[in-house]
Amino acid sequence: MSSTRALPEWDLKSEYPSNTSPEFEADQALIENLHEQIKQTVERFRSDVAKHPIEQKPLIQNLQTLAQLEDEAVTVFQNLRNFVSCECSIDASNQVAQKKLFELEAFGSKLGQTLTAVSLYLARAPDEVINAYLDHPVTSARAFSLRIARKNRETLLPEAEENLVAALALSGPRAWGNLYNDISGRLKCEVKTGNDTEAMGLAKATGLLKGSDEPTRKAAWLGINAAWGAHKESAAAILNSLAGWRIEMASRRSHTRKIDFLTMPLRQAMIERETLEAMLDAVREHRPKAQAGLKAMAQGMGKDRLEPWDMLAAAPVSKDATVSSARSFEEGFEMIRESFSSVDPEFGAFCDLMRSKNWIEARVLPNKRNGAFCTGFAKSRTPRVFQTYLGSLNDVRTLAHEIGHAYHAWVQRDLPRQHRESPMTLAESASVFAETAFADHWLNKSDDSLKSEIEWQNNETAA
Repeated sequence: MSSTRALPEWDLKSEYPSNTSPEFEADQALIENLHEQIKQTVERFRSDVAKHPIEQKPLIQNLQTLAQLEDEAVTVFQNLRNFVSCECSIDASNQVAQKKLFELEAFGSKLGQTLTAVSLYLARAPDEVINAYLDHPVTSARAFSLRIARKNRETLLPEAEENLVAALALSGPRAWGNLYNDISGRLKCEVKTGNDTEAMGLAKATGLLKGSDEPTRKAAWLGINAAWGAHKESAAAILNSLAGWRIEMASRRSHTRKIDFLTMPLRQAMIERETLEAMLDAVREHRPKAQAGLKAMAQGMGKDRLEPWDMLAAAPVSKDATVSSARSFEEGFEMIRESFSSVDPEFGAFCDLMRSKNWIEARVLPNKRNGAFCTGFAKSRTPRVFQTYLGSLNDVRTLAHEIGHAYHAWVQRDLPRQHRESPMTLAESASVFAETAFADHWLNKSDDSLKSEIEWQNNETAA
């Protein structure tokens, strides 16, 4: 297993020294000031639309001023929020960061509610108003998102109701999501191997499921399930409440035309229902191939069927292979850098930039959030990658996947804010491309042992 001391720690101090630093507090004061300016401009906007007839020129000027103020406020707000979110991700017990995160989420809700009247107006305004509004360097980048909003305006609620939904979301879906992150970050798994029992965080225990040693995988799986067993009612409540919220919102927004619980997720993903159905049909059509792949994996392990702790297992390269034979972070990172360089030298050079700037977090920590993700900072327009690295090939490919996200963000860094925001359906294309580039490079170059590992993992992914 990779030594914790050898694993990279991301640098957040390039944004703020801490969440109590003068720099952090100055940006908090700045977004409050911008919010006040936005409120005053919204009041002028309300006066403009109350006039009969409406004077278009001052109305458009106020709307464009609001767009600029919103861009400034959201940029600083996202920087603050992502900073404390990163702190919470590496230590779920950090109460100061948790409190700051809640405060910032409350501010974000308040900012959104202040702008609700403007958003509703733009969704319903005459085309000539919209054309004049978009004819400006500050607003032109909003054309796509505004077109989507206008397409779906029949499901909007009155201003007071939209604001109520936004306010209740803090103690609704966001609160449930924060509770899950808190539980999973603090969860301790008792993993027994041989005569020794180790208490570890969920992130590390999950990493052990990707190793070659079956007793260790089984112990980790049992430990994870036992730990979650104590929170099964909470987990069920979280899922039920999120589903209930989605169903109720669909019902409330069906005042003009009927929508269902899938409508809003499809909009967020920016895909049509037919696209989702086509993907599900493809999954159903190829299910026999996936089942055959799982059966082949079981045979490779000398079994009749896979156990639950085998689903993420490393390839059985040799009988005596164990998790201790894992690749160091430097070895895995060099594999990624080489494979990306084969696609484009700039892609490979970006890996070096990520490493030299300390934009990667890979340590094994006791209260670390499970999983992996890529995030970034809106002011500096720099990405950060997060994972818990234990050295399996799965970990290496996960790192390649997340650096793919980071590179996608990096090449878009000079675009307007609205053009840098992507639905998951688009964002995952960049990361899956990076992961596939990694696999293809080493399948064409490596020895039989590594090829077997990659083909095994490709089969896991397909299954």
